[in-house]
Amino acid sequence: MAPDPAEPPDTLTSSVTREAWRYWHALRGERPIPARSDFDPASITGILPHVMLIEVLNDPIDFRYRLIGTYVDERLRERYTGRRAREFADKGPGSRLWEQLCRVVEERRPVVSRLRYTGPDDRFKAAEEVMLPLTDDRDRITTIFDTLVFLSEQQADDPAAGAAGAV
Repeated sequence: MAPDPAEPPDTLTSSVTREAWRYWHALRGERPIPARSDFDPASITGILPHVMLIEVLNDPIDFRYRLIGTYVDERLRERYTGRRAREFADKGPGSRLWEQLCRVVEERRPVVSRLRYTGPDDRFKAAEEVMLPLTDDRDRITTIFDTLVFLSEQQADDPAAGAAGAV
C-alpha cells in the first residue's frame, strides 16, 4: 500500500513541521499545489510563530522574506522581513538555502531539510524545515510557506534526522 501523501514524511520529527505539512495538504485537496489565496494564518495560530512566507521573484529569480514568525525572528542574527535572499551572503546564489528554495519552485513540490544552525542562540545546533509551494491564479509558484523549528544538540543528533530532499 502506498503511503498517504497527506501524512508527513518520517524525516519531519517536529510536531510543528508535521502540522504545517498536514495543513498544506488539506489546502491542496485534489490540486497539485494549493493557492496562496487559500492560505489563512488564522487556521494555524499554534504554529504561526514558526512560519515564514517567502515571495518568489522573477527576472532574475530571488526570494523576499514577507513574513517572519516571532519564534524564528527572535533567533536570527538580523532582521529578514522585507529583504531578499540575495542580500545575505549565506542565503544567496550558491548557498544550500538558495538551492532548496529554487528546488521548491522548479520541482513544484515540498522540500524538507535539516540545516546547521548558525544563529546567536547557542542552545540550538540545527534546524528542521519544510518548504511548501503556493500558487497564484495562473498556477505560478509565487510564495513559499516555510516552517522552521530550531533543535538542541540532543534533538539534532537524533538518528531519525534526515538530509534535505524533495518529497
